[in-house]
Amino acid sequence: MKKYILSFCSTLFLLSFCIDVSAQQRQISGTIFNADGNGVPSATVTVIETKEATTTNDRGRFSIKAASGQHLEISSVGYQNNSFAVGKGNELSISLQTSDKALSEVVVTALGIKREKRSLGYAVQEIKGDQVNLAKDPNLVNSLSGKIAGVQVTSGGSSIGASSRITIRGNASLGNNTPLFVIDGTPINNSASSLDGGGGLDYGNVTSDIDANDIASVSVLKGSAAAALYGSRATNGVILITTKKGNSGARSFGVDLSSSFVMDHPAYFLKFQNEYGGGNNGSEFIWKRDHPDLSYQDYAKQYAYNWVDGNGGGVNDGNPVSWGPRLDAGLLLDQWSTGPNSPWISRPDNVKDYYQNGNTAEHSVAVYSRGDKASGRIGFTRSDQQGIEYNTGQKQNTLTANITLTPTPRLSVEANVNYLTKNSTIPLNGYSGSMIDFAWFQRDIDTKYMWQQFKKEGNEGYISPFLDNEYYRLTNTNKLLRNRLYGNASVKYKVNDWFNVMGRIGTDFYNEYRKGITQSGSANNRSSGKGGQFNQTQIYNLETNADLILNFDKQVNDFHISGLIGGNYRDVVYKS
Repeated sequence: MKKYILSFCSTLFLLSFCIDVSAQQRQISGTIFNADGNGVPSATVTVIETKEATTTNDRGRFSIKAASGQHLEISSVGYQNNSFAVGKGNELSISLQTSDKALSEVVVTALGIKREKRSLGYAVQEIKGDQVNLAKDPNLVNSLSGKIAGVQVTSGGSSIGASSRITIRGNASLGNNTPLFVIDGTPINNSASSLDGGGGLDYGNVTSDIDANDIASVSVLKGSAAAALYGSRATNGVILITTKKGNSGARSFGVDLSSSFVMDHPAYFLKFQNEYGGGNNGSEFIWKRDHPDLSYQDYAKQYAYNWVDGNGGGVNDGNPVSWGPRLDAGLLLDQWSTGPNSPWISRPDNVKDYYQNGNTAEHSVAVYSRGDKASGRIGFTRSDQQGIEYNTGQKQNTLTANITLTPTPRLSVEANVNYLTKNSTIPLNGYSGSMIDFAWFQRDIDTKYMWQQFKKEGNEGYISPFLDNEYYRLTNTNKLLRNRLYGNASVKYKVNDWFNVMGRIGTDFYNEYRKGITQSGSANNRSSGKGGQFNQTQIYNLETNADLILNFDKQVNDFHISGLIGGNYRDVVYKS
């Protein structure tokens, strides 16, 4: 009997204990904040004793059942874990501290998905937007030089709008080795002018359109495995650009202003000889061999060089190359830029004097706002660039907009739009450029006088009627006018805390005009009795992309499982 009584009392005690514990379980709500006072979305809240877990919404709010004395653990990527005992309160306010180590390991990967760097099976490197903007170049590709391991950038030169070539881990084939550029998940065109060994017109690579002020980060996928979801276009790697959003930062409303002014000064030139000037057969050896009876002064003026009209009326004055008498030897000769019987002297800085200081002035303004269910950022950048050659320059206006809507904690809609206009006046380069002319040109010519003559008479009265004044050549303009629109819109649905589905459609469209004008006063037109010439070429490119992406990322015990399943559709229309 005593045994049954003892068993009955034990059962009553256990039952009363369970009822008491159950009675202590209650609904606890709270908000998790970061150091800036913003709610931390998608943070995990776990009751350590019962293993019950939940995640915070986009404002950092959560709700979970727990009893006094039990322990809650808060964890989120990029933050230090926080654990504490549950007290008597039902409303909690919890702060998380940033973990620098965790942040440095989270990078943007294929299709714009974020992953922990340690979980990836391929090489990837990320730099922040402020690093791109540090001593930035008008061409974004040049701004990446020296900032990413394994990336090689070759600048096309100092001319306005010159294209730059970029490769990742060197050349992999005899064909095109440039990587694919992707902005916010949408591939964009990066074509460049095709120039042969003789040079010509370099209209630049079209990724130079990207506004560096709008860049939040740049990730470089260096292996073919990393870029598998982008197809054959990504054989040479991928450069992923993530733009700034309105849902970052501590303030709900803000304005960013920036201005910069950069001077360009020609630094390096060809090594020119400064011993002999214009003409032919002017060396002392030929003088002593053929006319030892004459002084070097008389020989030079009669047989080597003496300018009259640049048309053969003088001595070797119809072909202005430097095979004439020795400079700085006390000779007095008739010259185009200094007059009759003027000192025959070298001008080692005449090429340097031809070029001017260039400059780039850039002004940018961006307005951003962040709310509970909507955020956005709108930016405008104006860039004015003046080249180091007369009458060359480039102007660009860029308007960007990024809008994010989160009507529910599970659903988000995002749109990114970029529109720009670019107007460039570019010079000829390579074997057609001014530096090649100076490589043959007389070392005695004063280019400052050349400028004065151009401003006074245009192309008239130049050293030779068969040549164009170097400044007048730059009035034969080559212009580029480009209007471009690129961006995307996406819808993302979060099925649970480790699995989401996203659909996205993007486009890259530009319409471009290339115009060339040859003045009627050019030497070739004058000699042939022709007027001026005009030519125009229109180029437009339309590329559309559609993606369906299934993304999962889950920690199961000690195993980290993540992956992407993506389908891509691409349509391209190109016409010249």
